[in-house]
Amino acid sequence: MITSSQRIFPNARAVIASLMALVAVTGCSDDEPSEDETGNLDVTSTGLGTSSDSGAEASTTGEIPSLGPAIMLATYVRSPDGNDSVYVKALPEVPTGELEYSDYREFGAVNVLTHDGSVYVWDGEAATMTRFSVSESLELVEGPELSLINEGFSGIDAHSHAFISPTRAYAMSPQLDQVIVWNPEIMEITGTIAMQAPVRPEAMSTGVHYPIVRGDQVIWRLVSANWTTLELFPATTLAVASATGDTPVQIVEDGRCAAGYDGAFLDDAGDLYLQGGAHWGSFDAFGPNPGGLTTCMLRIKAGETAFDPEFTLDYQTVTGSPYSRPWFNVTGTKYLASVWDPARPLPADSSTWYQDNTFLPLLVDVATGQTAPYPALSNTVLISSLPFRVDGVSYYQMSSTGYGVGTAVDVVELHETGVVNRFRAPGELWAIGRIR
Repeated sequence: MITSSQRIFPNARAVIASLMALVAVTGCSDDEPSEDETGNLDVTSTGLGTSSDSGAEASTTGEIPSLGPAIMLATYVRSPDGNDSVYVKALPEVPTGELEYSDYREFGAVNVLTHDGSVYVWDGEAATMTRFSVSESLELVEGPELSLINEGFSGIDAHSHAFISPTRAYAMSPQLDQVIVWNPEIMEITGTIAMQAPVRPEAMSTGVHYPIVRGDQVIWRLVSANWTTLELFPATTLAVASATGDTPVQIVEDGRCAAGYDGAFLDDAGDLYLQGGAHWGSFDAFGPNPGGLTTCMLRIKAGETAFDPEFTLDYQTVTGSPYSRPWFNVTGTKYLASVWDPARPLPADSSTWYQDNTFLPLLVDVATGQTAPYPALSNTVLISSLPFRVDGVSYYQMSSTGYGVGTAVDVVELHETGVVNRFRAPGELWAIGRIR
C-alpha cells in the first residue's frame, strides 16, 4: 500500500497533502517520508487553456486581451488546534519583502499545482482536484472539479499526480496497481494503465514521490521502508510510464544507493540525477544497522530508462560524511549539499535531526567531485526538501529557529556565489510555480 506523506517535514504530525507543481510542492509525517520535492519538476504553464472558464476578461470591443505573466505562490500556516491553512495567490512575479495574507485565497490543508495556465487545488481528504483559471487581473476563478474518491484516493497527498499535456494527466493509484489517466481540459477520467507494485517485506510500506515528466516518460520514485524501525529497502526504485501510451508501467531498480525522499533533478540535457540519501541520512544514522547503507547520487541519461552504470557520486567520498540534507541544484553541475560533521557525535534523539542547524553547507560539483564552503546558509535549518524552481532559479526556504506554530521562513535564491534574499513568509512556502 502506498503511504501518504502529508508534510514537507520529515517529522511533522498532521495528515495533510503535499504538492508538486511540476514546479510546485509537498510533505511528511512522523512515521512517513517527507518531501515535499516536486521531484523538482519544472513543468511550467504554457498559456491559457481552451476551457470556457478561462477567466480572461473581455474588452469593450469584445476581444480577449492577452494575459500577462503570472506566478502561483502558496504558503502553509499551522494552527495550534490543527486547523491549518494554505494561502494561495497569483502574482505578476516572485515577491519580495514580508508577506501578509489579507488578499490571499485561504484553503484548508490542500496541495497546489500549476499546469497549462491554470492552478489546480488537490484536496486529499475529499479526493478532489479543482481547476482554477487566472484572470487578467490575477484573480483565481474557480472552475470544474474532478473526483477520485471512487478510486480510493481519500487521504492521499499529491505525490502521485503528473501533468503531461492540456488533455492528459496521471494519478498513480494508492494500491500501486494502476495509473489513472484523466483529462485536465474536461476534468474527467479517461482510462487506466496497468502496473504491478514491487515485492517488499510485509512490514514495509511503499510511498510515491513526485513524478518527473521527461520526453515520453513519466517517472515516479518509490520508497519502501518500515517507519517504526527506520529500516529502509536498500535500493533506488522508479516506476516509469509512457507519457503518450498505455503500455504497462515498468519498475526500474538500482541497489547502489539507499534511497529515500531526498530529491531528483532533471538538467537541460535531459539527464536525470537521483539522490539516494537514506531520507536526510536518518535511516543510515538511526536505523537498525547504523553506517550500513550507502548514500550517493545516481544518473539516468537522456533517452534511457536504465541507470547509468558509469556514474555514482558517493556522499562519503565526496563530502567526508555519509549524512546530508537533500541536495539542491544551484547551477549546471553544481549543487548545495549540507552535511553532518563526522567529528560530531550523532544526537541521541532522531527527532532533533531534522531541525538541527549545525549541518555544514557545501557547494559540490557533481562532474568533478570538488567541494567548497557555502557559508551563506551556515547555522540555518532547512525547512523543505522540495527544490522549488521557477524559470531556472532554485528557491530554498530556511529558518534560524526551525518550523512550528507561529514560525516564519526566509525564501532565498540559490546562486553559485551565495544566496539572494527574496521574501519572508509566515508559516512555510508550500508551492511556487509559473502559471503563464
